[in-house]
Amino acid sequence: MKKSFTLFELMIVIIIIGIIYSMVAFNFKNISKKEEKLSLQTLKTHLLRYFSNEHLTFICEDDCKKCILYKDYKLIKKDLNPPFQDRDSLKFYKISLDGTLKKADFIHIDANRSNHSVCFRYDIYPNSSSSELVIETSKEVVYMMPYFNKIKKFDNINEFRDYLDSLKREVVK
Repeated sequence: MKKSFTLFELMIVIIIIGIIYSMVAFNFKNISKKEEKLSLQTLKTHLLRYFSNEHLTFICEDDCKKCILYKDYKLIKKDLNPPFQDRDSLKFYKISLDGTLKKADFIHIDANRSNHSVCFRYDIYPNSSSSELVIETSKEVVYMMPYFNKIKKFDNINEFRDYLDSLKREVVK
């Protein structure tokens, strides 16, 4: 009865482990490439794909050149690409209780990085709800809804205001 492995059997096991490792490493490279292609429309679903049931905060600093990801207020990833291409014409709004748009001011959650100005902050909460933001670019207006609805796109800010007015009329009925 044989009590040990032959050299050939050990080499086969090492080759199989090497193949599995290379497949896993290749998948991690694909994940990194997907992060580079973030957009406002895919930001929430992309983050929830990798992190669920946790509080996520996605912050872009210094004129929205680079972004940072926090999980439960702990820094987990730096130097992410921003989810928008046209940084120069960005305007961020929040919807006030009376239904009007107000310029959004963002606060950094990391005291060690308080010297960096925050131009964008997006929170996703453990129940998968998120920050409510209206983002105006030179090409479109994106409404990032706070709950489980999909992101809505509009051609301009007036079209979005009309949408808000229609929602107000529905509530009044």
